[in-house]
Amino acid sequence: MRAKILLLSAAAAISSCTTSTTISQRDLTSRHLPLVVLWIAVGAVWIASTAFMATVPLSGDELFYSSGAKFIAGFLTGDITFAEMKTNVVGFGWFTPGVPIVLTPLFLFDATPHVSAVRIYAGALALILWFWSLWEVNRAFGRQYTLALLVFPTLDVTWQLFSATIWGDLPAGLLLVIVFVRTWTLGCRNSPSPRDIIALELILAAAFYLRGSLLVVAVAVNVFLLALPFMTGQWRSGLHRAAVLALGSTVFAAVVAPWSAMASRELGGTVISTSTPALSFGITFGKADRLCFGPCPGKNIWIEGARFSQAYGAANGISELEAQKRMATNATRDLTLKEYTKRVRRNLKQFLLVPTGFVRDRFLPGSRLELPDPMVSVAGTVAAFWTGLLYFPALLALILANGIVVTGRAAQIESLCIKMFTLCLFVQPFIHPSHSRYWPTLGPLMALSAAFLLKMIATRSSRDGALSLVAMQWLYVAGAGGVLLAVLLV
Repeated sequence: MRAKILLLSAAAAISSCTTSTTISQRDLTSRHLPLVVLWIAVGAVWIASTAFMATVPLSGDELFYSSGAKFIAGFLTGDITFAEMKTNVVGFGWFTPGVPIVLTPLFLFDATPHVSAVRIYAGALALILWFWSLWEVNRAFGRQYTLALLVFPTLDVTWQLFSATIWGDLPAGLLLVIVFVRTWTLGCRNSPSPRDIIALELILAAAFYLRGSLLVVAVAVNVFLLALPFMTGQWRSGLHRAAVLALGSTVFAAVVAPWSAMASRELGGTVISTSTPALSFGITFGKADRLCFGPCPGKNIWIEGARFSQAYGAANGISELEAQKRMATNATRDLTLKEYTKRVRRNLKQFLLVPTGFVRDRFLPGSRLELPDPMVSVAGTVAAFWTGLLYFPALLALILANGIVVTGRAAQIESLCIKMFTLCLFVQPFIHPSHSRYWPTLGPLMALSAAFLLKMIATRSSRDGALSLVAMQWLYVAGAGGVLLAVLLV
Protein backbone atom coordinates (compact mmCIF):
# COMPACT_ATOMS: atom_id res chain seq x y z
CA MET A 1 0.00 0.00 0.00
CA ARG A 2 2.80 2.36 0.95
CA ALA A 3 4.59 1.57 -2.32
CA LYS A 4 1.39 2.31 -4.23
CA ILE A 5 1.03 5.70 -2.53
CA LEU A 6 4.67 6.55 -3.33
CA LEU A 7 4.19 5.58 -6.97
CA LEU A 8 1.04 7.72 -7.23
CA SER A 9 2.84 10.67 -5.61
CA ALA A 10 5.79 10.33 -7.99
CA ALA A 11 3.46 10.16 -10.97
CA ALA A 12 1.66 13.30 -9.78
CA ALA A 13 4.98 15.11 -9.31
CA ILE A 14 6.19 14.10 -12.77
CA SER A 15 2.86 15.16 -14.28
CA SER A 16 3.02 18.49 -12.45
CA CYS A 17 6.63 19.03 -13.60
CA THR A 18 5.75 18.17 -17.20
CA THR A 19 2.74 20.50 -17.13
CA SER A 20 4.77 23.39 -15.69
CA THR A 21 7.57 22.78 -18.22
CA THR A 22 5.03 22.81 -21.04
CA ILE A 23 3.52 26.04 -19.71
CA SER A 24 6.96 27.66 -19.35
CA GLN A 25 7.88 26.56 -22.87
CA ARG A 26 4.66 28.08 -24.16
CA ASP A 27 5.38 31.31 -22.27
CA LEU A 28 8.92 31.35 -23.63
CA THR A 29 7.70 30.71 -27.16
CA SER A 30 5.01 33.39 -27.00
CA ARG A 31 7.47 35.88 -25.49
CA HIS A 32 10.16 35.32 -28.12
CA LEU A 33 7.91 34.63 -31.11
CA PRO A 34 8.06 38.23 -32.43
CA LEU A 35 11.87 38.18 -32.23
CA VAL A 36 12.01 34.82 -34.03
CA VAL A 37 9.70 36.16 -36.75
CA LEU A 38 11.89 39.26 -37.04
CA TRP A 39 15.05 37.19 -37.49
CA ILE A 40 13.33 35.01 -40.11
CA ALA A 41 12.18 38.12 -41.96
CA VAL A 42 15.70 39.58 -41.87
CA GLY A 43 17.14 36.33 -43.26
CA ALA A 44 14.52 36.17 -46.02
CA VAL A 45 15.13 39.77 -47.08
CA TRP A 46 18.91 39.25 -47.09
CA ILE A 47 18.72 36.05 -49.20
CA ALA A 48 16.23 37.52 -51.68
CA SER A 49 18.18 40.78 -52.02
CA THR A 50 21.53 39.05 -52.55
CA ALA A 51 19.98 36.65 -55.07
CA PHE A 52 18.53 39.54 -57.07
CA MET A 53 21.75 41.58 -56.94
CA ALA A 54 23.60 38.56 -58.34
CA THR A 55 21.81 39.42 -61.61
CA VAL A 56 22.90 43.10 -61.58
CA PRO A 57 26.22 43.87 -63.35
CA LEU A 58 28.88 45.99 -61.66
CA SER A 59 28.61 49.68 -62.55
CA GLY A 60 30.19 53.05 -61.88
CA ASP A 61 32.74 53.06 -59.08
CA GLU A 62 32.30 49.30 -58.64
CA LEU A 63 34.20 48.81 -61.90
CA PHE A 64 37.18 50.72 -60.49
CA TYR A 65 37.12 48.72 -57.26
CA SER A 66 37.03 45.38 -59.09
CA SER A 67 39.81 46.55 -61.42
CA GLY A 68 41.92 47.62 -58.43
CA ALA A 69 41.44 44.23 -56.78
CA LYS A 70 42.47 42.51 -60.00
CA PHE A 71 45.71 44.53 -60.18
CA ILE A 72 46.55 43.88 -56.50
CA ALA A 73 45.95 40.16 -57.02
CA GLY A 74 48.10 40.27 -60.17
CA PHE A 75 50.94 41.89 -58.24
CA LEU A 76 50.71 39.31 -55.45
CA THR A 77 50.88 36.45 -57.97
CA GLY A 78 53.84 38.07 -59.78
CA ASP A 79 51.96 38.73 -63.02
CA ILE A 80 52.43 42.52 -62.92
CA THR A 81 54.96 44.90 -61.41
CA PHE A 82 54.47 47.08 -58.34
CA ALA A 83 54.63 50.19 -60.53
CA GLU A 84 51.76 48.93 -62.70
CA MET A 85 49.73 48.00 -59.65
CA LYS A 86 50.34 51.35 -57.99
CA THR A 87 49.39 53.36 -61.08
CA ASN A 88 46.13 51.47 -61.53
CA VAL A 89 45.10 51.36 -57.86
CA VAL A 90 45.75 55.08 -57.35
CA GLY A 91 44.23 56.04 -60.71
CA PHE A 92 42.95 59.61 -60.49
CA GLY A 93 43.22 59.41 -56.68
CA TRP A 94 39.45 59.41 -56.22
CA PHE A 95 39.14 56.30 -54.05
CA THR A 96 40.96 54.94 -51.04
CA PRO A 97 41.97 51.29 -51.67
CA GLY A 98 40.01 49.58 -48.88
CA VAL A 99 37.45 47.90 -51.13
CA PRO A 100 40.04 46.58 -53.65
CA ILE A 101 42.09 45.20 -50.75
CA VAL A 102 39.03 43.44 -49.29
CA LEU A 103 38.13 42.01 -52.72
CA THR A 104 41.67 40.75 -53.42
CA PRO A 105 41.19 37.22 -51.93
CA LEU A 106 38.32 36.63 -54.34
CA PHE A 107 40.47 37.74 -57.30
CA LEU A 108 43.36 35.59 -56.12
CA PHE A 109 41.01 32.61 -56.30
CA ASP A 110 39.61 33.61 -59.71
CA ALA A 111 41.07 36.45 -61.80
CA THR A 112 37.72 36.99 -63.54
CA PRO A 113 35.02 36.08 -61.01
CA HIS A 114 31.40 36.01 -62.14
CA VAL A 115 29.31 38.96 -60.96
CA SER A 116 27.22 36.62 -58.79
CA ALA A 117 30.37 35.52 -56.93
CA VAL A 118 31.33 39.16 -56.34
CA ARG A 119 27.82 39.97 -55.06
CA ILE A 120 27.67 36.97 -52.72
CA TYR A 121 31.19 37.68 -51.44
CA ALA A 122 30.26 41.32 -50.72
CA GLY A 123 27.00 40.30 -49.07
CA ALA A 124 28.78 37.77 -46.85
CA LEU A 125 31.34 40.35 -45.71
CA ALA A 126 28.57 42.87 -44.99
CA LEU A 127 26.77 40.18 -42.99
CA ILE A 128 29.87 39.59 -40.85
CA LEU A 129 30.20 43.32 -40.15
CA TRP A 130 26.49 43.48 -39.38
CA PHE A 131 26.74 40.70 -36.76
CA TRP A 132 29.77 42.43 -35.24
CA SER A 133 27.94 45.76 -35.01
CA LEU A 134 24.87 44.09 -33.46
CA TRP A 135 27.08 42.40 -30.86
CA GLU A 136 28.80 45.69 -29.97
CA VAL A 137 25.48 47.54 -29.70
CA ASN A 138 23.84 44.82 -27.61
CA ARG A 139 26.81 44.66 -25.24
CA ALA A 140 26.91 48.43 -24.68
CA PHE A 141 23.29 49.60 -24.96
CA GLY A 142 21.13 46.51 -24.58
CA ARG A 143 18.27 44.82 -26.36
CA GLN A 144 16.24 47.90 -27.34
CA TYR A 145 19.06 49.32 -29.45
CA THR A 146 19.71 45.93 -31.04
CA LEU A 147 16.04 45.63 -31.98
CA ALA A 148 16.15 49.11 -33.49
CA LEU A 149 19.03 48.05 -35.76
CA LEU A 150 17.22 44.83 -36.66
CA VAL A 151 14.17 46.78 -37.79
CA PHE A 152 16.06 49.54 -39.60
CA PRO A 153 18.07 49.48 -41.70
CA THR A 154 18.26 45.66 -41.64
CA LEU A 155 14.65 45.02 -42.70
CA ASP A 156 14.83 47.64 -45.43
CA VAL A 157 15.03 46.09 -48.88
CA THR A 158 17.03 49.00 -50.37
CA TRP A 159 19.70 48.77 -47.68
CA GLN A 160 19.89 45.01 -48.18
CA LEU A 161 20.31 45.46 -51.94
CA PHE A 162 23.19 47.83 -51.25
CA SER A 163 24.75 45.22 -48.94
CA ALA A 164 25.58 43.10 -52.00
CA THR A 165 27.32 45.95 -53.83
CA ILE A 166 31.04 46.68 -53.61
CA TRP A 167 30.78 50.39 -52.84
CA GLY A 168 32.37 51.18 -49.49
CA ASP A 169 29.46 53.22 -48.12
CA LEU A 170 27.42 50.49 -46.40
CA PRO A 171 30.29 48.56 -44.76
CA ALA A 172 31.81 51.87 -43.66
CA GLY A 173 28.47 52.71 -42.02
CA LEU A 174 28.55 49.44 -40.09
CA LEU A 175 32.08 50.17 -38.91
CA LEU A 176 30.85 53.58 -37.77
CA VAL A 177 28.30 51.83 -35.54
CA ILE A 178 31.19 50.08 -33.81
CA VAL A 179 33.14 53.36 -33.62
CA PHE A 180 30.06 55.07 -32.15
CA VAL A 181 29.66 52.42 -29.44
CA ARG A 182 33.33 52.46 -28.50
CA THR A 183 33.53 56.26 -28.53
CA TRP A 184 30.59 56.44 -26.13
CA THR A 185 32.08 53.70 -23.92
CA LEU A 186 35.50 55.38 -23.77
CA GLY A 187 33.87 58.76 -23.20
CA CYS A 188 32.12 57.39 -20.12
CA ARG A 189 35.39 56.09 -18.65
CA ASN A 190 37.83 58.25 -16.74
CA SER A 191 40.97 56.43 -17.87
CA PRO A 192 40.68 54.45 -21.12
CA SER A 193 43.40 51.88 -21.68
CA PRO A 194 45.93 52.14 -24.54
CA ARG A 195 44.61 48.83 -25.87
CA ASP A 196 41.06 50.17 -26.20
CA ILE A 197 42.21 53.40 -27.84
CA ILE A 198 44.44 51.58 -30.33
CA ALA A 199 41.58 49.20 -31.19
CA LEU A 200 39.34 52.22 -31.85
CA GLU A 201 42.00 53.85 -34.06
CA LEU A 202 42.41 50.67 -36.11
CA ILE A 203 38.65 50.52 -36.72
CA LEU A 204 38.70 54.18 -37.72
CA ALA A 205 41.56 53.44 -40.13
CA ALA A 206 39.56 50.57 -41.66
CA ALA A 207 36.57 52.90 -42.12
CA PHE A 208 38.90 55.48 -43.71
CA TYR A 209 40.23 52.93 -46.19
CA LEU A 210 36.67 52.00 -47.17
CA ARG A 211 35.62 55.62 -47.57
CA GLY A 212 38.20 58.40 -47.52
CA SER A 213 35.72 61.10 -46.50
CA LEU A 214 35.46 59.44 -43.07
CA LEU A 215 38.81 61.00 -42.19
CA VAL A 216 36.71 63.80 -40.71
CA VAL A 217 35.09 61.27 -38.34
CA ALA A 218 38.50 60.04 -37.18
CA VAL A 219 39.61 63.61 -36.43
CA ALA A 220 36.34 64.46 -34.69
CA VAL A 221 36.39 61.33 -32.48
CA ASN A 222 39.93 62.04 -31.30
CA VAL A 223 39.20 65.71 -30.59
CA PHE A 224 36.00 64.76 -28.75
CA LEU A 225 37.66 62.16 -26.53
CA LEU A 226 40.53 64.54 -25.81
CA ALA A 227 38.31 67.51 -24.94
CA LEU A 228 35.73 65.62 -22.86
CA PRO A 229 37.62 65.35 -19.54
CA PHE A 230 38.82 68.96 -19.73
CA MET A 231 35.27 70.17 -20.42
CA THR A 232 34.04 68.34 -17.32
CA GLY A 233 36.87 69.51 -15.04
CA GLN A 234 38.72 66.16 -14.88
CA TRP A 235 42.16 67.57 -15.55
CA ARG A 236 44.22 64.70 -14.18
CA SER A 237 42.44 62.04 -16.19
CA GLY A 238 42.54 64.44 -19.14
CA LEU A 239 46.32 64.45 -19.16
CA HIS A 240 46.40 60.65 -19.06
CA ARG A 241 43.86 60.49 -21.86
CA ALA A 242 45.88 62.96 -23.95
CA ALA A 243 48.93 60.70 -23.72
CA VAL A 244 46.94 57.60 -24.68
CA LEU A 245 45.22 59.40 -27.57
CA ALA A 246 48.61 60.62 -28.84
CA LEU A 247 49.70 56.98 -29.02
CA GLY A 248 46.44 55.98 -30.74
CA SER A 249 46.67 58.83 -33.26
CA THR A 250 50.20 57.75 -34.11
CA VAL A 251 48.92 54.25 -34.86
CA PHE A 252 46.14 55.69 -37.05
CA ALA A 253 48.63 57.88 -38.93
CA ALA A 254 50.98 54.93 -39.42
CA VAL A 255 48.18 52.83 -40.96
CA VAL A 256 46.98 55.64 -43.22
CA ALA A 257 50.47 56.83 -44.25
CA PRO A 258 51.27 54.15 -46.90
CA TRP A 259 48.23 55.10 -48.97
CA SER A 260 48.79 58.85 -48.54
CA ALA A 261 52.46 58.56 -49.51
CA MET A 262 51.72 56.38 -52.54
CA ALA A 263 48.90 58.62 -53.81
CA SER A 264 50.89 61.81 -53.19
CA ARG A 265 53.90 60.51 -55.11
CA GLU A 266 51.75 59.23 -57.98
CA LEU A 267 49.75 62.45 -58.36
CA GLY A 268 52.56 64.92 -57.65
CA GLY A 269 50.91 66.69 -54.74
CA THR A 270 49.78 66.18 -51.16
CA VAL A 271 46.96 63.62 -50.83
CA ILE A 272 45.78 62.63 -47.36
CA SER A 273 42.61 60.71 -48.25
CA THR A 274 41.55 61.35 -51.86
CA SER A 275 42.26 63.90 -54.58
CA THR A 276 38.62 64.86 -55.17
CA PRO A 277 38.00 68.01 -53.03
CA ALA A 278 38.97 70.62 -55.62
CA LEU A 279 37.55 68.89 -58.69
CA SER A 280 34.32 67.83 -56.97
CA PHE A 281 33.72 71.33 -55.62
CA GLY A 282 34.22 72.78 -59.10
CA ILE A 283 31.83 70.26 -60.65
CA THR A 284 29.20 70.63 -57.91
CA PHE A 285 29.14 74.39 -57.47
CA GLY A 286 30.83 75.77 -60.57
CA LYS A 287 29.75 76.25 -64.16
CA ALA A 288 30.38 73.20 -66.33
CA ASP A 289 31.30 75.29 -69.37
CA ARG A 290 34.20 76.85 -67.44
CA LEU A 291 35.66 73.84 -65.62
CA CYS A 292 38.18 72.99 -68.35
CA PHE A 293 38.67 76.74 -69.04
CA GLY A 294 35.77 76.13 -71.36
CA PRO A 295 33.48 73.10 -71.77
CA CYS A 296 35.12 69.76 -70.98
CA PRO A 297 35.17 67.35 -73.94
CA GLY A 298 33.17 64.12 -73.76
CA LYS A 299 30.12 63.10 -71.76
CA ASN A 300 31.61 62.23 -68.38
CA ILE A 301 32.70 65.52 -66.80
CA TRP A 302 34.55 63.71 -63.99
CA ILE A 303 36.80 61.62 -66.22
CA GLU A 304 37.27 64.30 -68.84
CA GLY A 305 37.97 66.92 -66.17
CA ALA A 306 40.63 64.68 -64.57
CA ARG A 307 42.24 63.99 -67.94
CA PHE A 308 42.24 67.68 -68.80
CA SER A 309 43.95 68.45 -65.47
CA GLN A 310 46.72 65.98 -66.36
CA ALA A 311 47.26 67.57 -69.78
CA TYR A 312 46.99 71.12 -68.42
CA GLY A 313 49.39 70.34 -65.58
CA ALA A 314 51.96 68.79 -67.93
CA ALA A 315 51.72 71.79 -70.28
CA ASN A 316 52.16 74.31 -67.47
CA GLY A 317 54.72 72.50 -65.34
CA ILE A 318 52.39 71.91 -62.38
CA SER A 319 50.81 68.84 -60.82
CA GLU A 320 47.36 67.68 -61.86
CA LEU A 321 46.15 68.50 -58.32
CA GLU A 322 47.25 72.11 -58.68
CA ALA A 323 45.63 72.18 -62.11
CA GLN A 324 42.35 71.01 -60.58
CA LYS A 325 42.48 73.81 -58.01
CA ARG A 326 42.85 76.35 -60.81
CA MET A 327 40.03 74.72 -62.75
CA ALA A 328 37.71 74.81 -59.70
CA THR A 329 38.60 78.47 -59.04
CA ASN A 330 37.77 79.35 -62.64
CA ALA A 331 34.48 77.40 -62.58
CA THR A 332 33.28 78.99 -59.32
CA ARG A 333 34.57 82.55 -59.74
CA ASP A 334 31.02 83.97 -59.99
CA LEU A 335 29.50 81.70 -57.34
CA THR A 336 27.13 83.61 -55.05
CA LEU A 337 25.83 82.59 -51.64
CA LYS A 338 22.33 82.22 -53.09
CA GLU A 339 23.52 79.89 -55.85
CA TYR A 340 25.65 77.92 -53.38
CA THR A 341 22.74 77.32 -50.97
CA LYS A 342 20.49 76.40 -53.90
CA ARG A 343 22.90 73.65 -54.93
CA VAL A 344 23.32 72.49 -51.34
CA ARG A 345 19.51 72.13 -51.14
CA ARG A 346 19.58 70.04 -54.29
CA ASN A 347 22.35 67.89 -52.81
CA LEU A 348 20.43 67.43 -49.56
CA LYS A 349 17.32 66.40 -51.48
CA GLN A 350 19.23 63.74 -53.40
CA PHE A 351 21.11 62.67 -50.26
CA LEU A 352 18.08 62.33 -47.97
CA LEU A 353 14.75 62.40 -49.78
CA VAL A 354 15.18 59.89 -52.62
CA PRO A 355 16.41 56.76 -50.78
CA THR A 356 15.39 54.31 -53.53
CA GLY A 357 16.94 56.26 -56.41
CA PHE A 358 19.52 53.59 -57.22
CA VAL A 359 16.96 50.79 -56.99
CA ARG A 360 14.62 52.54 -59.42
CA ASP A 361 17.22 53.89 -61.86
CA ARG A 362 20.00 51.30 -61.77
CA PHE A 363 19.36 47.98 -60.02
CA LEU A 364 15.92 47.10 -61.45
CA PRO A 365 16.43 48.23 -65.08
CA GLY A 366 20.04 46.97 -65.11
CA SER A 367 19.25 43.42 -63.99
CA ARG A 368 20.09 40.62 -66.40
CA LEU A 369 16.61 39.26 -65.71
CA GLU A 370 15.56 41.90 -68.28
CA LEU A 371 12.39 42.77 -66.43
CA PRO A 372 9.70 44.44 -68.59
CA ASP A 373 9.16 48.15 -67.97
CA PRO A 374 5.77 47.71 -66.22
CA MET A 375 7.35 45.23 -63.76
CA VAL A 376 10.29 47.58 -63.15
CA SER A 377 7.81 50.38 -62.42
CA VAL A 378 5.74 48.25 -60.01
CA ALA A 379 8.84 46.86 -58.25
CA GLY A 380 10.24 50.38 -57.94
CA THR A 381 6.98 51.59 -56.37
CA VAL A 382 6.94 48.67 -53.91
CA ALA A 383 10.57 49.34 -52.96
CA ALA A 384 9.85 53.06 -52.49
CA PHE A 385 6.87 52.28 -50.24
CA TRP A 386 8.76 49.61 -48.25
CA THR A 387 11.84 51.77 -47.76
CA GLY A 388 9.83 54.92 -47.06
CA LEU A 389 7.86 53.17 -44.34
CA LEU A 390 11.08 52.48 -42.41
CA TYR A 391 13.43 55.19 -43.66
CA PHE A 392 11.50 58.41 -43.10
CA PRO A 393 10.53 57.73 -39.44
CA ALA A 394 14.19 56.87 -38.80
CA LEU A 395 15.29 60.08 -40.52
CA LEU A 396 12.85 62.05 -38.36
CA ALA A 397 14.31 60.36 -35.27
CA LEU A 398 17.81 61.44 -36.34
CA ILE A 399 16.66 65.04 -36.77
CA LEU A 400 14.89 65.07 -33.39
CA ALA A 401 17.87 63.46 -31.63
CA ASN A 402 20.04 66.24 -33.03
CA GLY A 403 17.67 68.85 -31.61
CA ILE A 404 17.34 67.73 -27.99
CA VAL A 405 19.46 68.56 -24.95
CA VAL A 406 19.88 66.07 -22.08
CA THR A 407 21.36 66.37 -18.60
CA GLY A 408 22.44 62.87 -17.46
CA ARG A 409 26.17 62.26 -17.93
CA ALA A 410 25.97 59.03 -19.96
CA ALA A 411 23.08 60.44 -21.99
CA GLN A 412 25.00 63.67 -22.60
CA ILE A 413 27.93 61.77 -24.08
CA GLU A 414 25.57 59.69 -26.23
CA SER A 415 23.72 62.81 -27.36
CA LEU A 416 26.98 64.52 -28.31
CA CYS A 417 28.13 61.40 -30.18
CA ILE A 418 24.92 61.41 -32.24
CA LYS A 419 25.36 65.09 -33.02
CA MET A 420 29.06 64.73 -33.84
CA PHE A 421 28.59 61.75 -36.18
CA THR A 422 25.64 63.44 -37.90
CA LEU A 423 27.65 66.61 -38.43
CA CYS A 424 30.56 64.65 -39.93
CA LEU A 425 28.33 62.70 -42.32
CA PHE A 426 26.43 65.82 -43.39
CA VAL A 427 29.56 67.63 -44.57
CA GLN A 428 29.34 65.95 -47.97
CA PRO A 429 26.30 67.80 -49.43
CA PHE A 430 28.10 71.09 -48.75
CA ILE A 431 31.22 70.23 -50.78
CA HIS A 432 30.52 67.24 -53.04
CA PRO A 433 27.77 65.86 -55.32
CA SER A 434 25.31 63.79 -53.29
CA HIS A 435 22.80 61.14 -54.22
CA SER A 436 20.90 58.17 -52.83
CA ARG A 437 23.93 55.88 -52.73
CA TYR A 438 25.31 57.58 -49.66
CA TRP A 439 22.51 57.24 -47.11
CA PRO A 440 23.36 53.57 -46.22
CA THR A 441 26.37 55.00 -44.35
CA LEU A 442 23.95 57.09 -42.30
CA GLY A 443 21.23 54.44 -41.88
CA PRO A 444 22.51 52.68 -38.73
CA LEU A 445 23.01 56.06 -37.00
CA MET A 446 19.32 56.78 -37.63
CA ALA A 447 18.39 53.57 -35.81
CA LEU A 448 20.63 54.42 -32.85
CA SER A 449 19.01 57.87 -32.72
CA ALA A 450 15.52 56.33 -32.64
CA ALA A 451 16.52 53.99 -29.79
CA PHE A 452 18.08 56.93 -27.92
CA LEU A 453 14.89 58.98 -28.23
CA LEU A 454 12.73 56.12 -26.99
CA LYS A 455 15.07 55.63 -24.03
CA MET A 456 14.91 59.32 -23.15
CA ILE A 457 11.10 59.22 -23.28
CA ALA A 458 10.86 56.04 -21.20
CA THR A 459 13.39 56.90 -18.49
CA ARG A 460 13.49 59.67 -15.95
CA SER A 461 16.01 62.36 -16.78
CA SER A 462 19.09 62.31 -14.56
CA ARG A 463 20.96 65.49 -13.61
CA ASP A 464 24.39 64.06 -12.86
CA GLY A 465 25.91 65.53 -16.03
CA ALA A 466 28.11 68.57 -16.53
CA LEU A 467 26.78 72.05 -17.28
CA SER A 468 29.54 72.45 -19.88
CA LEU A 469 28.12 69.48 -21.83
CA VAL A 470 24.65 71.01 -21.64
CA ALA A 471 26.12 74.21 -23.07
CA MET A 472 27.89 72.25 -25.81
CA GLN A 473 24.61 70.61 -26.83
CA TRP A 474 22.82 73.97 -26.94
CA LEU A 475 25.68 75.43 -28.98
CA TYR A 476 25.38 72.61 -31.49
CA VAL A 477 21.58 72.90 -31.72
CA ALA A 478 21.82 76.66 -32.28
CA GLY A 479 24.65 76.35 -34.82
CA ALA A 480 23.17 73.47 -36.79
CA GLY A 481 19.74 75.08 -36.72
CA GLY A 482 21.19 78.35 -37.99
CA VAL A 483 23.01 76.65 -40.88
CA LEU A 484 19.88 74.68 -41.81
CA LEU A 485 17.72 77.83 -41.81
CA ALA A 486 20.31 79.63 -43.94
CA VAL A 487 20.35 76.80 -46.47
CA LEU A 488 16.56 76.66 -46.63
CA LEU A 489 15.88 80.39 -46.71
CA VAL A 490 18.80 82.07 -48.50
